[in-house]
Amino acid sequence: MKKINSKGFTLIELLAVITIMGILMIVAIPAVTRTIENSRKDTFLDTVKQYANGTKTMWASDNLACGSENFPSSAVAAGTYYIEIDSSSTSVPQVLESGGKSSWGGRDIKGVMVIKVEDVAATGTRKVTYTPFLSDGIHGVNLTAPSGSGDSVRVSSGKQASDLVRGDLKMSNIKYNITPYAGATKCVEA
Repeated sequence: MKKINSKGFTLIELLAVITIMGILMIVAIPAVTRTIENSRKDTFLDTVKQYANGTKTMWASDNLACGSENFPSSAVAAGTYYIEIDSSSTSVPQVLESGGKSSWGGRDIKGVMVIKVEDVAATGTRKVTYTPFLSDGIHGVNLTAPSGSGDSVRVSSGKQASDLVRGDLKMSNIKYNITPYAGATKCVEA
C-alpha cells in the first residue's frame, strides 16, 4: 500500500486562504485610507494653527504695519485688518520661518489671516481675534466669513465633500478662491 504525501496544501485549502485574505483586504484598505486622510486633515489644521500663532506673534510684537499710514499693529484703530498668506512668495509677510506647505502633496498654502480689533468699552481693553481663510487650492479652512461680519472676506461657493471641525477651525474639501473684502485694511511686514 502506498503512503499519501501530505506535505503540501490542496487546491481547496489554497483557494479558501486566498478568499479569506481578499475579504480582509476589502475591509482593511478603506480603513487605512480613511486614517491616512484624517491624519492629512489634522496636519493641515496644525499648519493653519501655526499660521494663526505666527500672526498673533507678529501682531503682538508690532512687526506689522497697517494701512496707508503704516501704523504699527498696537496703534491701529478698531476695525478689520488682514495679512496675505502665501507660502510660495517672499513679497508677503513671512509668518512662518519654514514649512507651511499643504499636507496633500506639499502644495502652497495661500489666503488671508483676518484680524478683527474691537475696543471693549466696559473694561477699557481691546479684543483682537484672528480668523484664517487659507487654502491649498483644493482643501481649505473657514469657508464662510464669521456670522454678522460684513467686512472680512468673500469666499466663492462650492460643494462640500467632507468637513472636519477641530477647535474653532472648520476644514472642508472644497475648491475656492479667497479675495479680501474692500472694507478691510491690509497689513504688511514692518
